[in-house]
Amino acid sequence: MTGRLFDVAEVQSLGIVNHVVATEDVVPKACEIAKEFSGKTLAAWRRTKAQFFEIALVGFDEACRVGVLGQKEAYAEGEPQAAIDVFLIKKQ
Repeated sequence: MTGRLFDVAEVQSLGIVNHVVATEDVVPKACEIAKEFSGKTLAAWRRTKAQFFEIALVGFDEACRVGVLGQKEAYAEGEPQAAIDVFLIKKQ
């Protein structure tokens, strides 16, 4: 919410990401994770998916409505565009 960038160590310590790998290791790591997932039973996948929807969709429509209103307001003021411009200039 602060708009600041996080470094790898911080996002890992916060549990925001599960894996951080070098660019050349992305596909092998993804394949490793996919292989692990493929070993799960169909019943486990069905239950996990159902549970995800039960949890994630509670209030989803309202959250989306509020999010859209916030985005409309922010973009109407021009702040996100300005922040993106500043970020891109710093990256050059």
